[in-house]
Amino acid sequence: MNNKGNVSLELLLTFMIFIMIVSSVVSIAYSQLDSIDETHTRRQAKEQTLHVSHIMNEVYFMGNSYSRKYQLPENINDESYVMEINSTGVYVNSHYQLTKDEYIPKNISHNGKKSKNIFLTPGNTYTFTNKNGEICIYG
Repeated sequence: MNNKGNVSLELLLTFMIFIMIVSSVVSIAYSQLDSIDETHTRRQAKEQTLHVSHIMNEVYFMGNSYSRKYQLPENINDESYVMEINSTGVYVNSHYQLTKDEYIPKNISHNGKKSKNIFLTPGNTYTFTNKNGEICIYG
């Protein structure tokens, strides 16, 4: 009778350990999938900061009167976002995450007015123009 009781107790302990291991693996897998999803979200936001900073640098280096148009996407990962350009770089705040890229020109303006912070609206088309070394953003 003791042997049967010991086998049942050992089986019960083994089963409990098995359940703990499986739940740990599931928890780790879920956190990894969540991390992959966040990385994908950041990648699309980073692509937008890279696009705009690249356009600003291109317009700056191509010289006076050079211009280029760019249309911002409506959404990033089916979420709204905010794009800001200021003296330190191009920023995208998307899905509660901030991405940044730097640009070379130091003088920028928006619709003919100097501004410390320029906010670009998703879905709109903007024209980046070099006017004597100043990058003017219209749109």
